[in-house]
Amino acid sequence: MEKSVKIHSQNDQGGTVAEPSTGTLATTQRVVASLDSSPSLVVPYRGQRRARSGLLTSGIRLSYRPWGNLGIAASLKILMGFIFVSMLMGCSTVYVPNYLKDEQPYKKRFFVEYNKTYEATVNALIDLGWKIEGTADPKVYERNPADDLNGEQILIFTKVRLTPLFLGTRYGRLNAFIRSNEKVSEVEIRYLTINALPFRNIREFKNDSAANRILGRIEEELGK
Repeated sequence: MEKSVKIHSQNDQGGTVAEPSTGTLATTQRVVASLDSSPSLVVPYRGQRRARSGLLTSGIRLSYRPWGNLGIAASLKILMGFIFVSMLMGCSTVYVPNYLKDEQPYKKRFFVEYNKTYEATVNALIDLGWKIEGTADPKVYERNPADDLNGEQILIFTKVRLTPLFLGTRYGRLNAFIRSNEKVSEVEIRYLTINALPFRNIREFKNDSAANRILGRIEEELGK
């Protein structure tokens, strides 16, 4: 047997209440109608920002990620642009003198006459990647510090060697002094590097490994 349902009235919230002949079905439909007619409740997430209209966003978690939204390629472009601008701002003129003072000299004596020592020194510098720019008399720049080697002497200048760095350039130059008497020759190596970075230039006169390689190569050339 079908149960008859009568539309009785409207509740205060605008929902329609159905009253069947049995009380159980009426109670169930009252609850369903009440739930359907109640306004939806949205609980915003913690830290959620208000939109410009002043309303809360509906259940969407907002996060502020300035780099993540750009993508890897765009982020790398911005980073490289920042590095390039920093390099331009820090660019300055680098002066590398021909004559180097004896800030950190490296000396070694060989029991060989002047001509062989000079030839061995030039060959050693060229073999290690240095180019000869010119020569001069050391007396033009300084007095001879070795009084017992008052014979022939010469000062060899190398060209400036450039080495690219990640954020700059390294400039390097060598001076090679040769002082000889009849049987003994002394070779003195002076080294200068200037690391030109975006915000400063770093000067360094000490390079043990480079000087030892040159003196060792000279000894090999003399032993041939």
